[in-house]
Amino acid sequence: METNSASRLVDLFLYYYEAEIIQELLRKKDQYAANMDIKNKCLSLHFYNYLCNVIGSPDVIKARRNILIWQDLVTQKKDTFRISSGSKAEGIDQKGSDYDEMFLFNTFRVYESFHDVQLTTKKITFNMETNDTKPGFIKLKLADKVFLDIDIIFNWCETVGNEIYISSKRFREHFLKDDMIIHGPCLSTAGGEFDIAFCFRCKEWITTAEYWIHRSRPVWPHHTLDTSLVQYGVLFVPIGCKNSPNEDIQWRISFSVTEKLLIHSFSHTQLLCYALMKIMLQDIIKPKHGDLLCSYFLKTIMFWLSEEISPSEWKPENLFSCFIQCIRRLIYCVEYKTCLHYFIPENNLFEDRFTDIQHNAFLDTLRFIYGKPWTVFETSTFQNYRFESARISKCTY
Repeated sequence: METNSASRLVDLFLYYYEAEIIQELLRKKDQYAANMDIKNKCLSLHFYNYLCNVIGSPDVIKARRNILIWQDLVTQKKDTFRISSGSKAEGIDQKGSDYDEMFLFNTFRVYESFHDVQLTTKKITFNMETNDTKPGFIKLKLADKVFLDIDIIFNWCETVGNEIYISSKRFREHFLKDDMIIHGPCLSTAGGEFDIAFCFRCKEWITTAEYWIHRSRPVWPHHTLDTSLVQYGVLFVPIGCKNSPNEDIQWRISFSVTEKLLIHSFSHTQLLCYALMKIMLQDIIKPKHGDLLCSYFLKTIMFWLSEEISPSEWKPENLFSCFIQCIRRLIYCVEYKTCLHYFIPENNLFEDRFTDIQHNAFLDTLRFIYGKPWTVFETSTFQNYRFESARISKCTY
């Protein structure tokens, strides 16, 4: 009996002793986590300030945007509108940053339905068709054959059965000059420093993207911004769905103006994460994988993430953790070969994008970056900045 009692006392002692040890370990774990959180926040603040020097402070970004907004306004003409787009219009001006221009013809008007068409002597009108096209693409049909009397319209047109469509191929080639090349829907300089796209506009938000208006978005973008974006309508740029039977008469729906305004609504931490993703693309991914990934995919991923992450999280002290989330989401999208268009989710931007070999190699690169995210800060963009800063410092003294 005494032996059993002694044994129970030992067991009881060990039970409470182990419980106390576990509690102490948990306290240390919590303390360690708290210390690491403080350390990560300090590092994030350090890199936030560093990135403000490399990519631009809030004031510098705002100034860049305002210059191009002013430039668009003062160069407007009666028949054409110039729209700045690309990285520089977003406020980002780094190595590889593109400057794109879109020219919108005011003498043309696109309607979603033939029933909406208003024939006037001042506008050449088209109406949309979506039959036999993939999500994100449309055909532009001439609303009235009387417009064929205009030489330039006649040259752009292609007859299919009894219908007359505006050929995106003929339209694109019409503006091609000797020193330019065709690059997607754009005409581009040989080195790719400058792109220009001629486009048409529908002043109403189209049914294809109507789901975006009604989809629940609790945090971002703000509903007042939603309203102004929808009121602008959409653009159409001259390129069809690759390998489609009627590719040459298809046009891609463009939300370029809407997307630029959404980027302008980003907090500065959001913009820096976006810029870091673009640097990662330019300095690490492209040298290994070419054009397998483009900046538009990164922009799309940023839009989806911005809906999901609370604005209170996009703060300077959380910069690094936010950047990690961006990489993690990119890996997820590549792994499942799914990157849904932000406004037309039926359009999977990664559909048929990768071969199996490309897919596996690309995932290996992304996982390496995720495991060693500091690699991004060792790329040529940051090395060039440090070199230039050191050179300027020597000149100063």
